[in-house]
Formats: sequence, structure tokens, C-alpha cells
Amino acid sequence: MLCKIIYIYTFALIATEAAVIHNSNPNDKEINYQLPNHTKPLFYDLKLNPHLTPDNFKFDGEIFIDIEILNQTKTLTLHAKKLIIDFTLLELKMKTIHYYIPTMYSNNVTDLLSLDFNDELLVGRYILYLNFTGVLNDRSYGFYRSSYNNNGGDTQWFAGTNFMPTYARAAFPCWDEPALKASFKIAIKHHRNYTAISNTPVSEQSEIDKTDEKIWTHFEESPVISTYVVSFLIFDLRNIRNSDGTINVWSRGNVISSASFAHEVAQKAAIELERYTNNSVRPAKIDHVALPDRYVIGYNKGMESWGLITYRETAILYNTDSSSIDTLYRIAENIIHQSSHQWFGNIVSPFWWTDIWLNGGLAEYFKYYITDKIYKDWRITNFLIVETLNSILIMDSFKHAQPLNLKPNTIGEINLKCSSQGNQKAFLLLRMLSHCLSDEVFRVGLIRYLDKHKYGVAKPEDLWDTLQGAFDETMVPQNKFKIQEVMDTWIEQKGYPLVTVTRDQHNEKIKITQEYFQPYEKIRTLKNINNVNTTNVKWWIPINFATRTNPDFSSTLTTHWLSPETEELIIDDIDPQDWIIVNIQQTGFYRVNYDTTNWLKIAGYLNSENYTKIHVLNRANLINDAIRLMFADKLDPRIFMDITKYLRRETDYVVWHSLFKTLRYATKFFSYNGGGEMLEPYIHYLMTAIAQTHLQDYLQNPNDDYFKNLTRITISEDACSLNDPTCLWKAHVQLLDYIENSMILTNRTTFQKKRWMFCNGIKRANETIWNKLLYMYTNMSELTLYCLGHSKNQTIIAKFLNMTISEDSPLTKNDIPRVIYSVLNGDFPNIDMVIDFIANNWDRLTAIVDDPTSLIHDISWNVVSRKQSKRYSFC
Repeated sequence: MLCKIIYIYTFALIATEAAVIHNSNPNDKEINYQLPNHTKPLFYDLKLNPHLTPDNFKFDGEIFIDIEILNQTKTLTLHAKKLIIDFTLLELKMKTIHYYIPTMYSNNVTDLLSLDFNDELLVGRYILYLNFTGVLNDRSYGFYRSSYNNNGGDTQWFAGTNFMPTYARAAFPCWDEPALKASFKIAIKHHRNYTAISNTPVSEQSEIDKTDEKIWTHFEESPVISTYVVSFLIFDLRNIRNSDGTINVWSRGNVISSASFAHEVAQKAAIELERYTNNSVRPAKIDHVALPDRYVIGYNKGMESWGLITYRETAILYNTDSSSIDTLYRIAENIIHQSSHQWFGNIVSPFWWTDIWLNGGLAEYFKYYITDKIYKDWRITNFLIVETLNSILIMDSFKHAQPLNLKPNTIGEINLKCSSQGNQKAFLLLRMLSHCLSDEVFRVGLIRYLDKHKYGVAKPEDLWDTLQGAFDETMVPQNKFKIQEVMDTWIEQKGYPLVTVTRDQHNEKIKITQEYFQPYEKIRTLKNINNVNTTNVKWWIPINFATRTNPDFSSTLTTHWLSPETEELIIDDIDPQDWIIVNIQQTGFYRVNYDTTNWLKIAGYLNSENYTKIHVLNRANLINDAIRLMFADKLDPRIFMDITKYLRRETDYVVWHSLFKTLRYATKFFSYNGGGEMLEPYIHYLMTAIAQTHLQDYLQNPNDDYFKNLTRITISEDACSLNDPTCLWKAHVQLLDYIENSMILTNRTTFQKKRWMFCNGIKRANETIWNKLLYMYTNMSELTLYCLGHSKNQTIIAKFLNMTISEDSPLTKNDIPRVIYSVLNGDFPNIDMVIDFIANNWDRLTAIVDDPTSLIHDISWNVVSRKQSKRYSFC
């Protein structure tokens, strides 16, 4: 039964992979999107006048660009996107010589603007002047407009920028490629009740222009930077500032009190980054701006322009009443990541978008490094590394994965290249390299790299070169290696290796081999899906290990290398009775499999009082690798069961963190495909120790440190999501108490606790209690709607769904998608009920719901069996 379910689960993962489609036009490969290399910009003098009135969302601009022509030409080519250039005012001059421009051509596909001259332009310095207009778009890229409601309930408009990666050209004509760096002098015209900020501090402000009642804000000249890190904002926000005004956090005035923690993190991050780099580089000031969420749709976690970082409000604001406890570390990691760009990613630019992963990878690296420095007791690095590593290893094993150094051509490919997945893999590879070298060697080499290339451009090879120099100066002769040779194998190839460790039964030597990890190889073969040809795909793999006799997991330096040319690595002198665990603290970007004997020895040791002698990251690694190897049919399920038995002892949330996510998905698959009645009790058995240790009353204890409180609350959420009886009972008791005393408890109970109590307490509630929660939503504005679909009572769920089409329903049509979402997130039978309900009432729903396709989208992410997919044919 278990093997059958494993295969079903694996089929589902392959289906998920197949759903990832990258739309591209083959003809795009024939189009040249890059600028010719005969001209480079040196300095931009930019003036912009945005209009923020509902009948006029346009902007006027003029720009003087100092350029250098490197090779004689008749054509100047730069970027402009949806800008109207006033051809009559366009001017090019060299000293006293003015050049007439007979033709101008704009390509809407490549965004290239070509200026053709009758005369040859000689090598030398020129000034190009352009006057232009554009529209403040509403899509949160380029130069855009957005709004929020102020304290009086009135609409307040603001204008902002998001130029990453290719949208500076939508705000002003420019050479919009990362290597074509220049300095900028920017001026913004705006009404005096607005504030304008940009990459650098304000230098001066003008008197009021009586013609339009506006003023000019002029900013200091910037260092040499890339166009994609240029930024400016015009808004009516409030700020918290430090004593010298170098660190500011901005937000709407009525939520500025929620910005205090973000300001604390920003100041501490700046101090640590200065200390790490010996204050080698830093912006003159850094503004962190929280933009209202419901309007700003283009940001993920933030946009790290030079000296000006913009975020969604939820990414950096913390409200003690409504924010979840994990919001604190999410804010910290986000601000530290974006701040790190100011010292690393924005200082040295890539030649082309091929290597943008290095900038993102360094920012991710220091997100973890600096967070650990500032908040030592949070243990954030441990459990976020487990989360990130496991997630990226899964994603990088899919067929659509690409190597880091894949060169993008089209604008769409460039956008994909700047994804967070590439940044996270880059971070994991940099982390692996730093452990091979040591923290100090990595730091010395990185500082040299910054000093050598600051305000310029570089390739990854330039970083490897300075790291190699620092490494070669060390007094450790053994295990010297060529950094570029090693890193090329990880950057130029997609995927990652499976390292297999076996003991030769004849001579007791340990043999280590590698292969490209294809987790779904057998399933692909059965389904006639083409496998990736991986015959010659090999890596330079750093090897380190601990044994039962020497369980030292403290040193992560490489002790052996498994090279691409070596068929196997042989390790002597390991006691035949010892287990061996390879990849100390998960520093290597690979998975590890062992022979049966070694797996059983590890399982036996874990299932003893000595299990904590194995580092917590390795305990998590063993469990995660075992799960994925089992799904890949490379590990006997019985061994997996032996390995997991120890979890009934495990009380460290670092191990359980990513495991809970896997178990939630697994229980849903198992429940729909048979075996759920066997799996759930086993999971509850494994959770015995961690539930007893941490499962309390969903309360923060002021006497405990942050990580203990975080663990207590997240265990409560995870245990209830897996239907742990004790957790559900506690939630139910607290729900009854809240209903009875809601007038007293409403303002004393945090939003996070309410959500936990409503969504889990309702699972055991009868219809009377359910009706009370519905009443609390419709009459008291309590946020119970998203939890009403979590009931285990099928009669109640049917009633809830029918309310969406009932004429006398207490729900509005806007509630319908929320009802569907709530039921889909409830217990496993609910998905079938939603599919049947929508299929049977599709015509009625399409007449009510503004966007009925959103309902289908929500269902599609919850289909987990072939039977369901057949029933899902109504769409």
C-alpha cells in the first residue's frame, strides 16, 4: 500500500512539473535585444514633472546625457519604452558642433530607439538632449502611479518607480543595460504637500513655481550606478529617522508606529555590513519605504535601488495585535537582504543579466549571515537553511530547471533570470564555497573583490580570482583546489548530484560515487517521458563526514574532493562498526544515499539517547533526503520507516520545520488515494515528544526567547493542521471560551490566535457553534469566514457551499471566492464536495461571480488524484 501511494505522490509531482510552462517565441532568438557596443553613457542630468491628478496621469521630462562614442558610427541606439520623444527638440552636440538628426526609429519589441545621422559621428564626448512625455502606468513597473486612503478616507495618489530589470527605459531614454553605468543628477517637480526622495540626499529645493504651484526637489549626484537601481518616489508618507538621517523608514502616517521594528533592523544591519566590509562602501543614506499593499502589486519582497528600497507594507510593518509571530523574522530577513544589496549587489554590476544571480546570491548569503549576528538566539539560519535548501533541491530536480549561467536574450527571459529561485540556489552555492574556504578566507577575498571592482562591472570569475588569492595565502597545504574549476561545474550545469556512500564488504573501505539526481526517472520511464541525458554530468563535490566514533559535526571544511573525472572516492580507516554521515551541517548542495547497513546503523543511533550528538541540521538532512530518496524509488520504504521512528524523541523545531510541510501534502495525497487511515495515527505517534514539549495554549511567554515562542506557536499550527487530537481539543476549548466571552476577549486576542482558534476549533464544533461563528462574521465583522469551511461535518460544508447561490444568503457575492477557498483548505473530503458543487452549479455561479475562472484556479491547485481530475472535467 505504501509503495502504491508513493508512486501516486510522485506522479502528482511530475504533473506539477509539467504544469510549469515557459511561453516563448522561437523567432525571439533571432531578434537582437542588446545595444551595440559603440557608445556608452557617462552622466545623466534628468528632470521629471509627474502629474498626479485623476484626469492627468502623465509626466513630462527632459534629459541631458553625456555620452562617449567609442567607434565611429552614423547611428546612436539607446532604449525608450512607451515614451513620446519630441523630435523637434532633440539635439546632439560635440563642443560647439551641433548634429542634425534626419530620422528616428523606435522598435516596440526590443525597446530600441535608433537615431540616424547623415554624417559620421567621430570618436569622442558628446551631449545628447531629449525632451519626452510618458504615462504613469498602473502596473507597478517603470514609472507608475498608485494610491491609498488617508486618515480622512480620501484617496491619496503617489508616484513611484520599479526599474528592475529593464524598466528604467519606461521613465526616461537611457542605455538600459547593467554594464552601461553612469552617474545621475535627478530633479523632481511636485506639489509642496508632497515629499520627493531619490537615490541620494536632497541638495536643494526651489521656490514655488507660480504657474503650477509646484517646487523642484534637486538631489545630489549619485555614484556610478546601473539604470535598474535608479529610483525616485513622490508621496505623502511619514518617516522614522535615526539621529543623522542616514536610515529612514517611511509609511502611511496611521501605521508609522508599526515601522519601529523595521527601523531597528535597518540600523543594526547597516552597522554589521559596515563592520564586515571595513566600511569599504555604503550609500550616503538609505530610505526603506512601505508602500500600501492593495495597490502596489508589482513587488515581491522589495526593490533594492541605490539608497532607496521599496516594499509592500506587510513585508516590513509589524503590528503586535494582527501580525503573526513569524512576521518578525520575515521582516528582519527581508530588510537585511535588501540592505545587503547596498554593500554588494549595487556596487558591482554584471556585464549582462547572465550573471545577475551573483548579486542576488550575495544578498541572500548576507541575509542569513547578518541575521545571525544581530539576533543570535533566534536560530533563524538553522531552520531557514533547512527550508530553503530542501525547497531549492526539489525545484532544481525538475526537468525545466536551468543552469545559473544560462544567457537570457528576450525581455521575458531577463525577467525570469531575476527570480528568487536563482538567487537562493546561488546563495546555497556561495555558502558551500565559504565552508570549503572558511569564513575568514571568504571575507578577505570578497572585500578585495569589492575594492577592485566597486562602481564597475565584473564577472563571477573575478570573484573566484580574489577568493583564490586569499585562499592561496593560507598556511593549509592540504585540499587546495581551483575555485573556478570547482564552481564552473555547479554554475554551468543544471540540477545537482546524488552522492552514494557504500562500504566494500571485502576490504571495509568506504566508497563514494556521484550521479545526476533524477528523482522521477523510473516513473518517467513507465510513462514514456524522455529522461534528461546525464551521462557526462558530473561535479566537483566537497566531502566531509562524521562517524559514530568521532561524531564531530563542528568543522565544515572539506576533507576530500570527489572530482568529475574520478569514478569513485575511497576513504580508509573507518571503523567497520561505525556509521558514517556525509555532508556536515548540509553545507554541500547535494543529497546523500547510503547502503542499507549504514542507514540502519544511523537509524539505531538516532533511536537512542545519543541522537542529539548528530548535528540538528544533519538530523533534518537525513529525514529530508530519506523522504526524497524513497519517493524516487532509491530507498526502501521500510528503511525510511526505521529512520523516522526516532522522531518520537525529536523536540527541535529545526528538524520538524520542513517535515511538517511534507507531511501535510502527504496526508492529503494518502487520504485521497488510500492509506490515510494508516498514516495519520503514525504521524501523531511520531509527534509525541514535540507536541508534549511545545504544544500548549498558543500563547507567547514573555519569559521565553523568541525562538521558543515561535516554536510553540508554529507547532500548535502544524499539529492542528495534521489533526493532532490534543491540539484540536485545545483549540476547541478556547473557541468555546471565546464565543462565551467575546465581548471581553475580542480586543485581548491577537489576529493570529483568532485565526488558529477559529480554523481549528471549528473542526470539532457542532452546527450551533458553526452558526455562531457565521453570525460573528456577518454581524460583528470577525474574520471567521476563511475558517468556516474547515468543519469536518459534511452536512455543514454542504450548507455553507449552498449559501453562495441562495437568494436569502447572509453572504455577498464577493464572499463566494472566499467560501470556496475556505472549504478547499479544510479537511480532505471537502475538495470533492467543492468540485461536485461547482460542476453542478456552474451556470448559476458564472451568473453571480465576476471572475468565475478564479474558482477553477483555486480547485486546480488542490486536485491530487486521477479520480478527481476526471470529475474536474466540467471546466
